[in-house]
Amino acid sequence: MFQNENILAVVMCGGGSTRMGKDKGLLVKDGVSWANLAFEKLSLLQIPTMISINQSQVENYSISFPYEKLIVDDVMIAGPLGGLLSIHRQYPKHDIIILACDMIDVSEKSINHLYNFCTEAGSEYDFIVYHNENQQPEPLLGWYSADGLAKIYKYYLGNMLEKFSMKYVLEIGNTFYLPFPNTYSELRNYNTI
Repeated sequence: MFQNENILAVVMCGGGSTRMGKDKGLLVKDGVSWANLAFEKLSLLQIPTMISINQSQVENYSISFPYEKLIVDDVMIAGPLGGLLSIHRQYPKHDIIILACDMIDVSEKSINHLYNFCTEAGSEYDFIVYHNENQQPEPLLGWYSADGLAKIYKYYLGNMLEKFSMKYVLEIGNTFYLPFPNTYSELRNYNTI
């Protein structure tokens, strides 16, 4: 169930950036880091906004963000699911809207559309994500309810997750796939130089 007073926006920066060869959140566009670009867009929702990172990133991200804005991974699953469950462990009563730091073309309009849909009609779903032009989910721009994440975390603790992918989590949850309202090119994520 979505609760307006318990919503957290989070920029996902904790990946290994192995294909890029350097930390994607620290790459710069027009003089602003990708992490800051995403943070600024999510901040326009006027809800608490945080940055999800792994332990090795703390020193570098502490330069640009106050430490209290950083959520450091403590669930040891590789990939974004580890970050998402780490956020849930630290904020178990919050619904979470996430944006990957490498989705630098996503507009504020698209983020607002997702947020507005979720706050108006999302209480019956565990998760709400956009789908792309190929009808594939875009899990790194989405809404994850506290109740839905609690179920996934319980599965994790009970060794009942068959896979640790975000798409698998969407498959086993009660997920709504929201048609994307703008140009699909906004959904591109940049993994290589």
